[in-house]
Amino acid sequence: GRVIPFEFGTGMIDIRGSEMTDVVPSTRIEHDGSFRVVLPRRDAYQVDIRTMTPKRLIWIGDVAFTDTARPVEVRLPTGTANVHVTKEDRPATGVLVSGTFIRDGLAGMEVMRTTAVTDDHGSAVLRSLLAGRWVFEAGAERGGRAEADVAEGETQDVAIALESASMISGVVGETSGAPVAGARVSCIGDVPMPDLKSTIT
Repeated sequence: GRVIPFEFGTGMIDIRGSEMTDVVPSTRIEHDGSFRVVLPRRDAYQVDIRTMTPKRLIWIGDVAFTDTARPVEVRLPTGTANVHVTKEDRPATGVLVSGTFIRDGLAGMEVMRTTAVTDDHGSAVLRSLLAGRWVFEAGAERGGRAEADVAEGETQDVAIALESASMISGVVGETSGAPVAGARVSCIGDVPMPDLKSTIT
């Protein structure tokens, strides 16, 4: 059979039947998503997928293994996100957009990350996203973050508006008022995560 789409390198497929005697060893999934397994009989089996990088447990459910003449397609529940990035109400081109899927699953903390670059219309399409909540970030500027739920077989539109970076200026001086050269000045932001910017006088 084949797991579609499979973009995790390698993994394992677990197949369980309805009978207590249906003992099927975990089977390796190759880089192209293909796998080979010997089953007790033609029937519907419960299937889940375990990936190694990132470490995930993906529940698939019932899959029919009844036609020995054709490979079985095990389809992962995936969707698409169309992320539109603007800056000052204009499309932002050439901006790196990342999508991050994070949740506490049965296999522990699960993290999946994918990236794309916006086109001339400010759009970046991220495909083969597992169904669930994703965090999307664009560039390194303030305001470049949004969350959205991606549904199986659907395309989710996501809008991100970038804000222009702000500038802070000043003078570092001695208590006597004399300017200090070579001093490091740092500015730390806390939304959405700590962000450190530094400069030298």
